[in-house]
Amino acid sequence: MSDGTEPLVAVRDLLVEFPVEGGVVRAVDVVSYDIAARRTLGVVGESGSGKSVAALALLRLIAPPGRIASGSIRLGDLDLLTLDEEDMRRVRGQRIAMIFQEPMTALNPVFTVGAQIAEVFRLHRGLAPRAAFDEAVAMLDRVGIPAPASRAHDYPHELSGGMRQRAMIAMALAARPDLLVADEPTTALDVTIQAQILDLMLELQAEFGMAVLFISHNLAVVSEVADDIMVMYAGRIVERAPADALIARPLHPYTQGLIAAVPRLAARDGGAGELHAIPGNVPNPLALPPGCRFSDRCPLADDGCRAAEPALIDVGGGRQVACFKARP
Repeated sequence: MSDGTEPLVAVRDLLVEFPVEGGVVRAVDVVSYDIAARRTLGVVGESGSGKSVAALALLRLIAPPGRIASGSIRLGDLDLLTLDEEDMRRVRGQRIAMIFQEPMTALNPVFTVGAQIAEVFRLHRGLAPRAAFDEAVAMLDRVGIPAPASRAHDYPHELSGGMRQRAMIAMALAARPDLLVADEPTTALDVTIQAQILDLMLELQAEFGMAVLFISHNLAVVSEVADDIMVMYAGRIVERAPADALIARPLHPYTQGLIAAVPRLAARDGGAGELHAIPGNVPNPLALPPGCRFSDRCPLADDGCRAAEPALIDVGGGRQVACFKARP
């Protein structure tokens, strides 16, 4: 959703495939979306929906034998799928950066956090080692790490989970990228630290003017940070809308189920909120149900839903939905 603004990121008909025993899995199945500068697109869905694979495709990090089979990915004036690997390495970190769910797997355990952040300044901004380390300390200070000059000499295992995630954000933003991809960046944190990290991301986005692709299975978290929300199911987009509109009035039964499944401390009448679960599981990608991919779990599905797969169509108000039963 670009809200009438020229998109910074334009993905068209993206198809990502993984050959497996028994066939080929289309993990991302003909997906298109835009993100404008200074805007946040939240992507939600259960495990296996394709949201993380779609994010990795932006950085061309699909591990073989998986491949981007077709489609296009544009970042400003660059067609990322036509770049050679050397040019793509320059894009990663400099124009697109990524924050991962667990920083202990993304940070190198044998280098200090300061050295790892300084490397970004050296590689992408051409700074000398001393200047790069000074900038790394300043960046650690900017993301709220106490005593940054001292902490810059610490190794990842010497930091708390919240500080590791802040260090990961500092490293991701060191080159001031155009696009930040945040893949479940707060899942492993407690709710207090989670809120602090989300506030920090919004603050830095406003300061640097970057676009953000924010991925989560948690619709409540996404609704706090996203301008627009894209709901994925079994490799496809089933609904996309401005965040406020989607939360206030979800159109697709799957989106309705995700919202109903969000835990609430209390119901409106003061009693305990009831937790609703979506029945069943995401289908086996090698044995998708006929017609609508959600039909086996949908309370509204009928024979028509099982006979044909609904297209993602515009329904007004900047909204799109793929459902025969949805009413705008």
